[in-house]
Amino acid sequence: MIIKNKVSLLSIMGLVPFVLLSFGVWFIPFNLPYEALCLPFFLYALMINSFLSGNLWSYNLDQRISPIVPIIFFFLPLAVFFVMTIITYNSLQLGPILGLSAVLAFISSFLGIYFYELKNKEHEPYYSRLRLRLTAVVVICHLSWAAFFIRIIT
Repeated sequence: MIIKNKVSLLSIMGLVPFVLLSFGVWFIPFNLPYEALCLPFFLYALMINSFLSGNLWSYNLDQRISPIVPIIFFFLPLAVFFVMTIITYNSLQLGPILGLSAVLAFISSFLGIYFYELKNKEHEPYYSRLRLRLTAVVVICHLSWAAFFIRIIT
């Protein structure tokens, strides 16, 4: 199998947890709390965010470019979650508000990584198209969670 096919296959397989967890929340039984899907989703998103921002970080260091932007993308979801935890500590809607803020932070980070990469790195055309599709699916999955949390809040 050539590299192009391996990259495509592994990338698409990496979307499976995003898709299953983000759309599965709409079909969970009533006796199962949404956190059972929310926590694995956010942990997986954090892992993928760390992987992508870490790659950019090392690329920037290799190219002798300041790594500050990838570092910001790395810490963005963690920082937003931490700030929202402090702000909403006494709120009755702690879970959904934290979830929504985490979703928005991840969307910002994934889109930021994509556009930063698009601007600063040369890729083969097939990979550029693949990254666009992957990022679009990941953002749609996060928007599904955003809609879910907004439904709970309202």
